[in-house]
Amino acid sequence: MSGLDLLAHLRADVATARLPVIVETGREDVAAIDRAFEIGATAFVTKPLNWRLLTYQIRFALRAARSEAALRLERRRQPAEA
Repeated sequence: MSGLDLLAHLRADVATARLPVIVETGREDVAAIDRAFEIGATAFVTKPLNWRLLTYQIRFALRAARSEAALRLERRRQPAEA
């Protein structure tokens, strides 16, 4: 299974559909980037890795996932409007 196949599998499963996924690849052509984001990548980094940039990408992806989860929880807690 390729990494993009795995990503598609994760997005198809309710339990992992919102999991932040950073695609790491040696390809940086436009088609590869577009395909990764079409499938549902959270971020995209290329090899050779810039470890500092990857660290910030991970921090951002986790922060965004936590914010999204908090918003979903807040919406569930709000009473339905009549």
